[in-house]
Amino acid sequence: MQYIAPLLQTLLWVGLIAAIVFRFHRPIDALLTALHKRVEGGSTIKAGPFELSDQFKPQDPMQQKQKAETEMQEMLQIEQQNVPVVGQPPPPEVKSRFFAAEDLALRAIQAEFQQPLKRQVTAGPDMDFDGVFTADRQLHIVEVKYVVREKNVQTTIRRTLESFARFLQRTRWHNVKVLVAIVVEYPVDLAALKSRLEEMAGAFSIPVVFRCYSMSELREQFGIPNSNG
Repeated sequence: MQYIAPLLQTLLWVGLIAAIVFRFHRPIDALLTALHKRVEGGSTIKAGPFELSDQFKPQDPMQQKQKAETEMQEMLQIEQQNVPVVGQPPPPEVKSRFFAAEDLALRAIQAEFQQPLKRQVTAGPDMDFDGVFTADRQLHIVEVKYVVREKNVQTTIRRTLESFARFLQRTRWHNVKVLVAIVVEYPVDLAALKSRLEEMAGAFSIPVVFRCYSMSELREQFGIPNSNG
């Protein structure tokens, strides 16, 4: 008898576990499948219907180079500076400040929203973005614009908004917000500039927000020595 009681107790525990597994086998199976996919696919960022690991891929170096040189050419044309011949690279000092402005603006945005930000991504032909992230379960597409003079900001941003309006109309993406970050080289009233841009954006049927930065303040914020000093 002294051996029968432990045996019966063991059988009861085995039976109980078997009953639980049988009763909840579907939820358990679903959980294990989800965990397996999570491990295989790595971590992802979701924003409503968007899962960034599926929608966006890293731009290859040639895409990044072409996009940057196109934007620098456009910037120089608007600024009416020494515009290089089409197909020729912009001056080194322009490249240096352009890339610094983009990097510092993306840092500032990530610091503000406290969300992981994916840089230099593509979602298909003519769908290359400086960055994407999610906040409040909404996808944010980031476009950074470096502008030397304040007087040229509206021309630059109008082109950007027109481009995004066509893009969102074509793709019919929902639950998306465009974040346009403007980095201005010379001192300017950033609050007044942001207000003017928001007023101009009212003519476009796209969800857009603005962040305006001065290059010198971004350098100071992130401890980058001024290139002029």
